Amino acid sequence: MSSCIGISLEQLLAWSDEAAHCSKRDFEANPGGLKLPSGISDSSNVQTLARHIWGAEQRWSQRLSGVAETQITDGPLDALFAMHINAVSAHQRRSALT
Repeated sequence: MSSCIGISLEQLLAWSDEAAHCSKRDFEANPGGLKLPSGISDSSNVQTLARHIWGAEQRWSQRLSGVAETQITDGPLDALFAMHINAVSAHQRRSALT
């Protein structure tokens, strides 16, 4: 009997999607938050950090799907969030095929 406790990939992706939507709502309510400084992953501010996170999601999704990689956008918020939405949509399409 295994004592490992964990979550499935589906649960992890659902949590990630929920967190991304929550972040977007926060940024929409407080747009100045995107301009706050950030030192994470060479990001100068929170907007470049969000670009890094959602751009990485998009890039990995494209690689796993075997489709051509598209440009990672610089913004604004809706364009950045669209990268997350594209990644989630690609995963859902892959899941529907299996």
